Amino acid sequence: MSVKEKINNLKPNEKFISFEFFPPKTDSGFRNLMARLNRMQRLNPLFVTVTWGAGGSTSEKSLDLAATCQNEIGLTTVLHLTCTNTNKEIIDQALKKAKDVGIKNILALRGDPPRSEEYWTPNCDFNNAIDLVKYIKSNYGDYFCIGVAAYPEGHVDGSDSSGQNPKKDLPYLIEKVKAGADFIITQLFFDVDKYLLFEKMCKKELPDIPLIPGLMPITTYKVFTRAAKLSHASIPENIFKELEKVSNDDDAVKNLGVEILSNIINRLDSKGFHFYTLNLEKSIAMVLKKCNIEIAPKEIDECAIDYTNKDIVWDDFPNGRFGDSNSPAYGEIDGYGPNLKMSPSEAIGKWKFPQTVSDLTKLFSDYLSGSLDFLPWADSSLSPETALIQEQLFSLNEKGWFTVASQPAVNGCKSTDNIFGWGPKNGLIYQKSFVEMFIPKRDINKLKLDNCTYFLGDKDGIIKSSSKSTITWGVFPMKEIVQPTIIDHESFKAWNEEAFLLWLQWARCYKKGSKSYNLLNSIYNNYYLISIVHHDFPDELALWNLLL
Repeated sequence: MSVKEKINNLKPNEKFISFEFFPPKTDSGFRNLMARLNRMQRLNPLFVTVTWGAGGSTSEKSLDLAATCQNEIGLTTVLHLTCTNTNKEIIDQALKKAKDVGIKNILALRGDPPRSEEYWTPNCDFNNAIDLVKYIKSNYGDYFCIGVAAYPEGHVDGSDSSGQNPKKDLPYLIEKVKAGADFIITQLFFDVDKYLLFEKMCKKELPDIPLIPGLMPITTYKVFTRAAKLSHASIPENIFKELEKVSNDDDAVKNLGVEILSNIINRLDSKGFHFYTLNLEKSIAMVLKKCNIEIAPKEIDECAIDYTNKDIVWDDFPNGRFGDSNSPAYGEIDGYGPNLKMSPSEAIGKWKFPQTVSDLTKLFSDYLSGSLDFLPWADSSLSPETALIQEQLFSLNEKGWFTVASQPAVNGCKSTDNIFGWGPKNGLIYQKSFVEMFIPKRDINKLKLDNCTYFLGDKDGIIKSSSKSTITWGVFPMKEIVQPTIIDHESFKAWNEEAFLLWLQWARCYKKGSKSYNLLNSIYNNYYLISIVHHDFPDELALWNLLL
């Protein structure tokens, strides 16, 4: 059944929920997501959506997950499709496979800003979501029910939000509906007043189209601020101040996040609510238990909301790329695959035209010094702890060893510490010194790795390693030891592929054959990515003395 039909079949007072999932980056994460989906099915979502990586980068995994949701778990499934920087062949294959496995719903999205003809791009047949909606309608008629995106505070290309204005976007949304869109899901938001103004504006122009607000649980302070930044969602001052007060206490942030999201839901008079789950479940269950959503059927399986269940809480928080690779939430928060998160023109404006290794060294050093706020592998500012090893990182980059992640050693710091603290109060935090960097293949034999664990990879995905390593852990009262930061073979393999693809994404911002294009492709072909962990965490200088 289509999403449109399912919404129309609801009784006047019945509401619904829906969930977004992304294809896990590892095989073990995929297996664990299956168990999670079976549990979350008992929360009775009207439908689920499955994300699609930029340019089709996750196409196979996305289709596998969508088919599993639709046919094995029995969930009405909406497959995302992004159409820019791709071509009709990829879209045709995706639509055919979706139809073959019984998927009847597509969320038609534009994706990254289309690259101009001046720069490298594949044969691109679509420039915006309207093109994709029209293409699906012309080739499949009414077989697919089509959803589109809307932006309560206005759409932003890349990182420049100066022109953000929902009134300016409204004609494009109307055009998408006229082209054949059946329902609308909004970008995440936290400012209810701005959403209500947007909703009023939409209902005036599009009274018969379901408008579903998109909501993201607040699970950690870091993920909350990063998601708001990437989606250009404004944060009301009262919400920001409340969360900032408890920013170092993950449990407090999550509990406050449940309160905030429940209050948002209770202020909205919407038929349905779409949750960006981050492939997690506990916060969703807590929100649904707290707020007043009359979901059809009215009796939800209470077992599904038992958020003390160990199966639910073992990976409570978004894992990021240093989390447990067994978790469905392992990896980046958006699930859209490796991309620069900005347009080519913005990338050139920020990183100019590097032509030599020295030019790249300057860019990495500028990021370390704070004069550059963004690199392809780092889309947020440095953590305060980096200042303690800043000089050592400068020295590594001066060698042409480009650092993309690092941390200093810590031996029993209080969990409330302003720099190193995390987790509940009255705990102790430990860290092993760690660095991850791109290094020329010719330099690899210069490294001395005594008392270290390492993982080494190249563009072809050939991985060499010594052993798995936990690099951060916490000891808290009445809890088992918590290990939120782990590097193992499976997680490094997944990240290694993405890390090298970002060199190519960056290169494609420049003319093919230009000095900048050739330099970045040379790094892609002739460097290793290496992660090194030193096990002598009481000695804060051990790793740096070894490398320098």
